[in-house]
Amino acid sequence: MDIKKHNRSVASKKPSTVSTGIRSKKILSKEYRYFVGNIALRHVRDNVIRRAYSLRLTKRIILGWLAIILIIIIGVGITRELSEKSFSENSFINGGTFSEAFIGNIDNLNPLFADSSAEKAFSKLAFSRLYDFDTSGLIKADLVDNLKATDNYRNLDITLRKDVKWSNNDSLDANDVIYTVNLMKDPSINTYGYKNWKDVKITKKDDYRFEMIMPVESNSVLYSLNFPIMPSRILSKVKNNELRELDISKNMVTSGIFKFKSLQHTSEGNSILSLVRNENYYRNVAKLSRYEIFTYKDKENIKKVLLSGAVISSNDISLSDFTDSEKNTLKENQTSVNRGFYAFINTNDSIMKSIKVRKAVQHGIDMNAVRSNMNAVDGLDYPILEQFINQKDISPAKFDKTLAAKLLDDDGWKLSNNDKIRYKDGKKLQIQLATIKNSNLEKASKNIEKQLKELGFDVQLIVGEENDKTANFVKTIIKPRSYSILLYELEFGADPDIYAFWHYSQANAEGLNLSGYNDPVASDMLVNARKANNIEDKKKYLTAFTRRWLRDVPAIGIARTRTTFVYRKSVRAYDNRNKFNSEINRYEDISNWAVDKGKLYKTP
Repeated sequence: MDIKKHNRSVASKKPSTVSTGIRSKKILSKEYRYFVGNIALRHVRDNVIRRAYSLRLTKRIILGWLAIILIIIIGVGITRELSEKSFSENSFINGGTFSEAFIGNIDNLNPLFADSSAEKAFSKLAFSRLYDFDTSGLIKADLVDNLKATDNYRNLDITLRKDVKWSNNDSLDANDVIYTVNLMKDPSINTYGYKNWKDVKITKKDDYRFEMIMPVESNSVLYSLNFPIMPSRILSKVKNNELRELDISKNMVTSGIFKFKSLQHTSEGNSILSLVRNENYYRNVAKLSRYEIFTYKDKENIKKVLLSGAVISSNDISLSDFTDSEKNTLKENQTSVNRGFYAFINTNDSIMKSIKVRKAVQHGIDMNAVRSNMNAVDGLDYPILEQFINQKDISPAKFDKTLAAKLLDDDGWKLSNNDKIRYKDGKKLQIQLATIKNSNLEKASKNIEKQLKELGFDVQLIVGEENDKTANFVKTIIKPRSYSILLYELEFGADPDIYAFWHYSQANAEGLNLSGYNDPVASDMLVNARKANNIEDKKKYLTAFTRRWLRDVPAIGIARTRTTFVYRKSVRAYDNRNKFNSEINRYEDISNWAVDKGKLYKTP
């Protein structure tokens, strides 16, 4: 083989090289470099530049669609909001638990023995009555379907409605009413209304009809029919004299707007009474699902649970008991009730039996100054509320300290320059001013004590316990009339009948005539007012009595009570425009009270 020729052939197939001594480089041909560059440029253009432009275009499209979708969502939201505002509202709805705090105890759930405020609240919420009151404070039928009254309301023929059920599904009928009245007539159980019912006669006509014969003629008799009806089928198995000690919570049967659920007593001495909505109530069913009654020992505990939200409301505290910052979540209703504070003057007292001394007290005390230091009160100048008399025919006594001093001088009571006390025949003008531990009464007593001392009286102040379970103040001070002046509160109720407070027959240890007022003419006026057939005649007699009362001064009006109800702003309680006879009447519109809120849709 020709080796040289073979080497030349192999060499012709290799790229050309230029020898540089020990190194050598490859030299690409011009055509090869151009070919490779074009490929690289096309690759960058097709895979980088064009794709980047495509990505930017895609991003713009996506952002555009997102913007359109966002605009649509916002538009839908605005349209929905406007629609909801037009056709719905955030309002109170059914459900929820309303809770109320009381000072005191729950010792007995039998409404005939209700003593504490909590027990009275339970009686009102859980038991029906023959007659009740509306939100204007006027009497209205509750269980009564028909009434026929004759002989000026002395004879009553009453028919009950037939759709009322006890919580155990028994019908409430005439037997229950007759059983309840007979309980109130029984002296062995000593119900609070015994004196008013002991001479009442009641007879059954049929299952839903009965007849009552009242001891007196008076169109005010309907007010006395506002008592809770008891379940005869349950309680008649128990002896009457054992009822007060019976724990009826173990077999509780009710007929009111709420039903009994449970009663618990805590180790701290507090109580929790739980009620649930009566779905079969014969009138408007409550919005609330539950109502809970809590009892505490004092106002401070109530303040704490109200601020924490553990309890929603209380009738035993005022907004003035809270600081400005604490008031932010609370609201208060203040409503006048048919109760009044009086300074009862003992007309049998050795000093106060003098009309001149009584008139000196009447003119010598500035009652506006006394009222200004009291909480939640209105003025009260008469023995009865102003709406029951013709005010234009009467003028209240005016404050005149000079006249008061002259009256005492004329009666022989001369002021000593030594001790600034008046004397007569060597005897001090010394009186006993008695009252009970009550914020308003104590404030009034201290102010009156100060003003009487300025007139020359030597005043001994006696203060008894308001909730004395032994009734020591009643036994030792009120019943024996061991006072010259007693500051106390009268509860009028809805009925403009003040016979029990001022008629001479009630001027005894068991009666309510706390002044011992014994004027036959004035007493006749009260009898005539009681028998009056219409409100105008009643007003005429009560106005005449009031004129004589102001002349004889058996007592001096101090102030009319306003009840306070504090509750959290987030709930709905009673309408502040309602009129009350007593605090318990705040429940007259309980069916509208509410706690829970939700959207309610309106018809377009």
